Amino acid sequence: MTHLGTAAALRLGLRIRTEFVLGRVLGACGDQLAQLAWRRSLEDPYPLYERIRRRGPLHRQPGGAWATTSYELARQVLRDRRFGVPIAPGRLPLTSVNRYFPRSIVQLDPPEHTQLRRVVAPAFAPARMTEYRAGLRRTVHDLLDQLAGQDQFDLITDLATPLAVALTGDLLGIQPTDRSGLAEYSLAVGSNLGGVRSAHDAEELLTRGRDLTAQFDRLLTANPPTAEVPARLATAMAEGRMTTAEAQALLLLLVAAGIDTSVGMIGNAVHALLRNPDQWALLCAQPELAPRAVEEALRYDPAAQLTARLAHEDVELAGQVIKAGQVVFVLIAAANRDPLAYSAPNRFDLTRQHEPDNLAFANGIHFCLGASLARLEGEVLFRALAERMPSLRLAGRPRRLMSTGTRAFEVLPVTNPASRGVVGQAAVAAAGRG
Repeated sequence: MTHLGTAAALRLGLRIRTEFVLGRVLGACGDQLAQLAWRRSLEDPYPLYERIRRRGPLHRQPGGAWATTSYELARQVLRDRRFGVPIAPGRLPLTSVNRYFPRSIVQLDPPEHTQLRRVVAPAFAPARMTEYRAGLRRTVHDLLDQLAGQDQFDLITDLATPLAVALTGDLLGIQPTDRSGLAEYSLAVGSNLGGVRSAHDAEELLTRGRDLTAQFDRLLTANPPTAEVPARLATAMAEGRMTTAEAQALLLLLVAAGIDTSVGMIGNAVHALLRNPDQWALLCAQPELAPRAVEEALRYDPAAQLTARLAHEDVELAGQVIKAGQVVFVLIAAANRDPLAYSAPNRFDLTRQHEPDNLAFANGIHFCLGASLARLEGEVLFRALAERMPSLRLAGRPRRLMSTGTRAFEVLPVTNPASRGVVGQAAVAAAGRG
């Protein structure tokens, strides 16, 4: 696949294009899941989510898949072991990014999922976050030092992406000079989450993944490994609990999910805060509300908008029978705005209390491995922004990533006309307050 001939590339490109056309036809026939790929839905999917909600908490679409916008049903499906994630590669559409991604824990059910996840889970445990906080604060304030005094910058290119790459690189023990491949692979994955559109895109995904895998081989064979995660993987490989391919796939997943999800979360959160100046003012007045800002942003506009589960057996749900082999799309972003679960769900409000946990990181056995680290990243960054850049405002025209799988910005221009950025030793003092 990484060395497609001209004829093979043309055939693959035609098949990919055919799948896109069929998706458009389904959308025109009323399949609302297919309509999520329409441009107006990619810009703002929430009106479509509300139209899906009006059809009931669980509804089967013309294409055969089920969709739920209900918080209660979403949580139930995500936690029910009768639903799983394995979908045979041959059943995946050629447009699916998973077709060009090695099978990892997000595509496996127990017992394989449990065995592989257990290898690295201790490095992401909530109790470990205090160990990461100081280094994360230094990275955040170093980046803000570089932006201090700039009247305008792109939040994605200049802050969110460098932060996510630095955090991922530190976690995997990759030196700063060797991290360009992380950003390149993440960009290749992120650009195709809404659908692989050409044979060139497919080949790019595989090539970037192959290049990064070669780098991972050096990490896994270093003696000793340079960080905890590769060390745990190397030990599991030596003990026969994990194959080299499984370790490589897990590292690729940590890069793709760690960077894309973090960048999406940061961009969506800052956009929501600045679009709601009363809430931004509240955070600036009380920076200790940063954890609440993280949770409300995750609820209000999550980076991961949806996920799918396959019924392993017939399941009765909300008075309907989902047959074995049928797929349920859990519309996470819609469930996070379910009026039966949240008061005034379309309002961005840092003062929410006594409401259920959001589903931004899913639930059940496939709850996001890096959720605690992502929350810490957001907390440290949002507190630092509130303390150092209280005059931050939106500027220019943002550009969304055109993807049905991930809601994120490609470009998010902001202005900081009255910067209070503190540099040097003052930044260290500010970090100490976090």
